[in-house]
Amino acid sequence: LEVEYNSNQTRFDHLENIDFLIKYPVKENPEIRSIENGEQIEGPNKSSLVWRVLSLDSNNSSSNISIKFSTHLMIEELFPINVSFSTKYNFYKMAVKQAVNLKDNSQLTFDTKISLVTENFKIN
Repeated sequence: LEVEYNSNQTRFDHLENIDFLIKYPVKENPEIRSIENGEQIEGPNKSSLVWRVLSLDSNNSSSNISIKFSTHLMIEELFPINVSFSTKYNFYKMAVKQAVNLKDNSQLTFDTKISLVTENFKIN
């Protein structure tokens, strides 16, 4: 199985640490044959792995991972594969500058958490 992420988008200058969660229906730890511009981090269970793309920018816009499963598996046992990704950045560099109370216009203390998360991506 080979998964590749390639972005020719100009919406971002630089993204770091994009986590791809790859879920597959078999309960085994596959062999990671190669990873370009990324690393494997421990997945949440035996039916998944996390592939972290370290950095994407205009000079380095792709990453791929090559995964080898047991030779005794039939190809139809491996699908569907679900892929989701998340990062602490968004494409448009939006930020909340202030929060105010609507009744008296006083400034409120606030905190933000920014992330970009896919809802669903499935390979059949």
